[in-house]
Amino acid sequence: MYIAQITQQIDFEKRWMQARDTKGLRNLILLAKRTREPVETDLLNA
Repeated sequence: MYIAQITQQIDFEKRWMQARDTKGLRNLILLAKRTREPVETDLLNA
């Protein structure tokens, strides 16, 4: 789910093409802003 959020960001493709190497691509993915859904407390107590 997070990959879909990251790739749909406005300038993702531009930043992807500007990455100089695999380290740049890695940082693009790991440092991207993404929304996180709240954790269901019922699932944690099961």
